[in-house]
Amino acid sequence: MKQDKPQVSCRRVPLYAAIGGLSAAAIMPIAVVAQEESRGAQSSRVEEIVVTASRRSQSLSKVPMAISAIDEQRIEQYGYTNLESFFRSVPSVTLVDGGAQRKQVIIRGLAIESGVRAESLSSIYVDEALVSGGSFNLDPRIFDMERVELLKGPQGTLYGGGSISGSTRYITNKPDSREFGANIALDTSITEGSDLGHSVDAMVNVPIIEDVLALRAVGFFADNVGFYDNTYLNKDDQGGFEQKGGRVALRWTPHDRIALTASYFLDQTDQDGWYRATGPEWEKREQENRMDERLTADAEIVSLQVEVDLGWANVTSATSQLEFDSYRKVDRTFLGIDNFLDSARLAVLDDTRDSTFAEELRIVSAPDAFGNFDWIAGVYYSDIEVDVDVGDYIGIGDEYDQVNAGDRFAAASPDQDFVFPFPEGYVSPFGLQEVPGTYPDMIYREIVRSNEEQLAFFGELTYNFTPQLSATVGYRDTETTTGGGFVNQVADAGEPVFSENVITEEYKEPHQNYMLNLTYAPTDDFLVFARAAEGFRVGTGGAGPTIQPSCQALAEQTFGFKPGPIESDEMWGYEAGTKLSLMDGKMKINAGVFQNEWSDIQVDVNLDGNATCSISVTQNVASATGIGFEFDMNYYATERLAFTAAASWIDFSLDDDQPFLNALDGDRLPSHPDYTLYGAADYNFPFMGLSGFVRGEVSYTGEILGGFNADGGVPRTSFGEYTLANTRLGVASDHWEAALYVNNVFDEDALTFQFADRRNRIESLVNRPRTIGINFRTRF
Repeated sequence: MKQDKPQVSCRRVPLYAAIGGLSAAAIMPIAVVAQEESRGAQSSRVEEIVVTASRRSQSLSKVPMAISAIDEQRIEQYGYTNLESFFRSVPSVTLVDGGAQRKQVIIRGLAIESGVRAESLSSIYVDEALVSGGSFNLDPRIFDMERVELLKGPQGTLYGGGSISGSTRYITNKPDSREFGANIALDTSITEGSDLGHSVDAMVNVPIIEDVLALRAVGFFADNVGFYDNTYLNKDDQGGFEQKGGRVALRWTPHDRIALTASYFLDQTDQDGWYRATGPEWEKREQENRMDERLTADAEIVSLQVEVDLGWANVTSATSQLEFDSYRKVDRTFLGIDNFLDSARLAVLDDTRDSTFAEELRIVSAPDAFGNFDWIAGVYYSDIEVDVDVGDYIGIGDEYDQVNAGDRFAAASPDQDFVFPFPEGYVSPFGLQEVPGTYPDMIYREIVRSNEEQLAFFGELTYNFTPQLSATVGYRDTETTTGGGFVNQVADAGEPVFSENVITEEYKEPHQNYMLNLTYAPTDDFLVFARAAEGFRVGTGGAGPTIQPSCQALAEQTFGFKPGPIESDEMWGYEAGTKLSLMDGKMKINAGVFQNEWSDIQVDVNLDGNATCSISVTQNVASATGIGFEFDMNYYATERLAFTAAASWIDFSLDDDQPFLNALDGDRLPSHPDYTLYGAADYNFPFMGLSGFVRGEVSYTGEILGGFNADGGVPRTSFGEYTLANTRLGVASDHWEAALYVNNVFDEDALTFQFADRRNRIESLVNRPRTIGINFRTRF
């Protein structure tokens, strides 16, 4: 039974804003120039990319939804290595880059929290495996990727919970049993004021049995240098990280209609120092922390995909197991522990383990097998378990020595009272003579265990009225079961002085998601579509709000009602778009408008209580409406000169006053820019028997607003409004390529994100300074 909660009005922008609509399937700077093995051999048309976002193989310009894609040819051509390399070329997509494996993808402005730990509202897949969740999102290197697809708008029908704003899909190259192949890429670069960085990526494809069995292996190592400095510790290159790992896939095709692909993926990341500047003078890229900080993130994916062609339909079974372990050590000495003892240090130690099992079985009808009907049907199951052990721990000295740190702290500063006040009835061991025993090394800790089980049945049905006109309806019926509990502890001196164990009952929640799409394509070069789709983000249900009994009264006083189960929030997205091919395929244009209506938004509200009640509580207490426009164009001016342009405008704002956010009706949501602009030019030319090339790109990011401020007297932060330029030039033959590149050509200082923590300390994310590098690639 649902708990009573404040009623929220839903302001709707007139739907005509979505009807002219035109939502872009932004092709990014991707399909710019059609090429063969040599850069010099080019077509005179913009080359199409085949995608599978709709679970069917379709040319990008024929997919009636807003989707961007980049294939392997363009990835290599532009020197892209990860999502950060190319997201600025995609309209309506922004990235909060918090360092290694902490990149939050924001699609069409859908964000309510502010900060690098904010939960992503878009899902990320490697092939069929879901690799996103919580505040960590896998950011794989895109070497030997067949393509990357970005789906915009709610994807609740085919992709379920977590894809409320869209999905990012990394599609890897599969083993090829027809011929041997190898690919090696080397890169070295220097960032202004930092050390050298370098990377090595390699692939080998080995046919074991011709046309039957093949093995493909990929390995990578990247040293990504940091560019933040810590003057106290006398360290530079903070925020840099090493990323290493690889993929191994074995593909067996015992019959021309049957294929089995087993794969293993490993990604290990180790970051030295935190990825941010602290203090108001962000341009200096300096940090104030007084101890070494660290982040590690290790991901393993084991998967099995079985594909069977029945003639009248294709059946796919996708099974995957993801293990994602992360650890972070973050300095919190600035809270004041060093005022009692200069060598005392306080750190947040966070050990998180995510385990996700998923299975999807779907069947997709073959073209024309059922007359005017096409259909998709499937079932999906997932089981997610998350274990978090996080707390504030004492150490001594810059090296953060934890051995008997509490005793040494107490002996050196017997009169301190660092973590007062404590709950009523609690006897403090901090320096008081009447309390015997060991001084606690741990001040506060939470041990959280949560689980989420999901079972869904889904389908889409398309009716082709004529070869030009079709309609698609989609439906997904999902039931999620959430549960778990947590232990809240204070002052551990062998045994916690204060401990509460909270167990929550299982919470079941049904979801029904719908989709309707109308498509009209009067010619092969012109398509228009109108789409209404629903998506949702799974709530934590009975596992939250995580409020211990001693804090219930404060929570009720803050909210004005008894906080209840956290339900899923939902969003309806309305869009209309057009896809045009002009000048005999030399120009392709995509344009669209959209309107999003987001309701029952899960909002974190801070409780300002004592040491154990200084927590955040999530509730469904807000709604917002967003409208926007997006556009991209690819133009092949001559056989050797191509241009790309993209733009977007978004206004996503609250529907009414939100006292819990200290926000008013019409206030814009945080973290996304109002405008983005992008342009690129590619020119290819003969050079001493080889093919020369030069590329330039420039992007503009508009104003971004920070998080809603709990202090009404302090204005929200505003940042963004910067322009970046990159260039790349080199030569290539049929089997190798060498290039020189300069990123951030004019060494622009750009504040990409800024927020204040709960003690109003300013933390800033700054763009990478000018980086000059060379890379070499050979393929055989």
